[in-house]
Amino acid sequence: MRLDASNGLLSYYRVFTHGKRYGGGAWDWPCSARLLGSGAVEIVWRADQGRPFELRAHYQWRRPDTLDLTTVIAAHDRLEAFEVFLASYCSDPFTNSLVWTGPGSSTANQGGFRR
Repeated sequence: MRLDASNGLLSYYRVFTHGKRYGGGAWDWPCSARLLGSGAVEIVWRADQGRPFELRAHYQWRRPDTLDLTTVIAAHDRLEAFEVFLASYCSDPFTNSLVWTGPGSSTANQGGFRR
């Protein structure tokens, strides 16, 4: 079953620092991708003149129903009030998704899966 539609699963968009937006989304930026020996895929968006940070994504299927994404930002300048949003454009038959949140990310101050 195809899971993605439009701009894909777990796509970075709406990347901001205080008062500045960096394009429409990472899908507009040049990048490099490589398949790692573990089967994971790493995508790197290098810093450039208009984007003072490097963004790295590490996608790894842990189980047939679990895709892990690790995001690393390397600042090349001060990134005041930095924000990056993550979108998933799922195909119509893909109806169930959850996100794991760490401690401190909910009112109960506990981690767990959220809809």
